Amino acid sequence: MARAFGADIGYHAVKLYLPEEAEPYVSEPAVLALNGDDTVAACGSDALRLAKRVPGTVRIIHPFSGETTPDPDHAAAFFDYLVRSRRLRGYDLCFSLSGRHDEDTEATFVEAAQMAGVRDVMAVDPLYAAANGCGVPSASESAVVNIGASVTDMGCFCRGKAEATASCGYAGNLFDRAILAYVLRKYRLSLSLEEAERVKCAVGTMTPGGGRTVEALALRPAMGLPKKIVLAEEEISGCFETVFDHLVDEIMALVRGMKLDPDKIILTGGGAKLAGMAPALAPLLCLPVVAAKEPELAVIRGVAGLMKT
Repeated sequence: MARAFGADIGYHAVKLYLPEEAEPYVSEPAVLALNGDDTVAACGSDALRLAKRVPGTVRIIHPFSGETTPDPDHAAAFFDYLVRSRRLRGYDLCFSLSGRHDEDTEATFVEAAQMAGVRDVMAVDPLYAAANGCGVPSASESAVVNIGASVTDMGCFCRGKAEATASCGYAGNLFDRAILAYVLRKYRLSLSLEEAERVKCAVGTMTPGGGRTVEALALRPAMGLPKKIVLAEEEISGCFETVFDHLVDEIMALVRGMKLDPDKIILTGGGAKLAGMAPALAPLLCLPVVAAKEPELAVIRGVAGLMKT
């Protein structure tokens, strides 16, 4: 590709690779602001600014869930925003779609990018991109577990070739929803999904003991009045147990079904940033488990690497 950019399209964010910029890796919130008639009012960072400036007049949605085919109009609006704001008209695009998707979903994004003024468009597999982004192709036999927001993809690679792959729905958003359920059950208060994600990033851990706390803004379900509460890492860790157990079961099922015997498991994706995830998994899987450096960037780094080949 001559003038090109890369994109990793996920639930919470679209990560971009812009090789001509001083800071080539940037992140854009994967959100839309919708008017009352469901027309698109703003996209990405502009959508969040609009929602803060005129609260209650627009509705914020995450259009790229990874679980269903996105609305073509929403995809078109978002790509138009990206291309205009980053001056990418006439560029080629190499992109990866996180989560489960089929050919129709992929075609929706290709058409949306081309309508926005992108020239040639190429899609790459997110698991292969993640493996490429954390150096797995040079390893002998390693398993990659890419923990996204809506889907966890797993695969075993031997000398750069995927020998076995699978996916499951136990991923980052279920940890967020476990926080929502816990706060509602214990405090009789509700959190937004964005606030639960912030709490998870601040004090979420599989190995509590640091004594960290975070202040969260919750709402009384009946009246919608705000209330601040303080959440500790010990209680947040406790509400993760069921989701974590299911995730372990899914990973173990994949490893047992492999013909290869991986020498280690490498964690990538935003979910791999959860503190203590790797050391909590290792004894249960009876394999060395490590988190990639900046695991949330593994896919987009892999996309960038593939663009250079």
